[in-house]
Amino acid sequence: MRIMNSKSMSITIAVLICLVLGGLFIFYSLRPDMTQEFLVLVPVEFSGLSGDLIISSESTRAIEVKVKGPKEKLEHLTSLTCRLSLSGVQVGEKHIPVTPSLFLLPQNVMIQSIQPVSIHVSIDKKISRELPVEIVYTGSPASGYRIGGVLAYPKSVTVAGPRLLIESLDKIRTKAVDITGIIESCKKEAVFDIDPSLPLILPPGPVVATISITEKRVVKKMDLPVFLPQNSVEVNPTLASIEISGPENRFNGMDVLKDIQISIKVDDLMPGIYVRRATISLPVDFTLISVTPELFTLTIK
Repeated sequence: MRIMNSKSMSITIAVLICLVLGGLFIFYSLRPDMTQEFLVLVPVEFSGLSGDLIISSESTRAIEVKVKGPKEKLEHLTSLTCRLSLSGVQVGEKHIPVTPSLFLLPQNVMIQSIQPVSIHVSIDKKISRELPVEIVYTGSPASGYRIGGVLAYPKSVTVAGPRLLIESLDKIRTKAVDITGIIESCKKEAVFDIDPSLPLILPPGPVVATISITEKRVVKKMDLPVFLPQNSVEVNPTLASIEISGPENRFNGMDVLKDIQISIKVDDLMPGIYVRRATISLPVDFTLISVTPELFTLTIK
């Protein structure tokens, strides 16, 4: 019989020890009655507060609870809730102790620690107030267009919450509505831009933003010749300086001499010298601001 050397025997013994320890670990870890510790984040719920009062702030909304018990019971420990009673509490500050008796635990499960051990809450009168809605927007319309107006529907909403907070508000704003590149009036849905940590009660549903878009108007001055239908008529001066306003985009593509005409009617006049006003014809959507001179001297031969 071959005798194992000392090195081979040492390796064999080490392997056997690992197998035994691994088996023991698996055996005990799978035992349903094996005791373990588990950290649970438990949400806090308040009850019993009078209807005319509201919590304006609280130090925490969840409690860290370390529990110990059988593994199979800890694995299903996901529905714990810490319910704190505010019955009889009035306006002001309140410290509420958090004790193990507040938690409903399965049999053989015990609380090892609670953090924090108390919760601080501030109580205020609950009031409501109607506040205007302001539509916030970002971006700009396409070149040559501008915002003519922005309206919100509804124009105002009733907001409820702690008295001090409600009295500090003057309006309710929305999250920004993007109007980049638009060329026509439109309606867009917007939502209120409210910090979710604030104890405000707002009506459900979005706000409809009506955004009015108009062409951007500009003012330009130009000197143009006075048109005369007959060669036998002389006019002095021969040029008129006009100031007009119109859509910016239309100005850019305008043929001035063709689209704008300055003329004086002379069909019913006999030879002689006359003083007349000019007639100025403009394209649709253009407006005459001024003309210089207002009177022209005509000489008809």
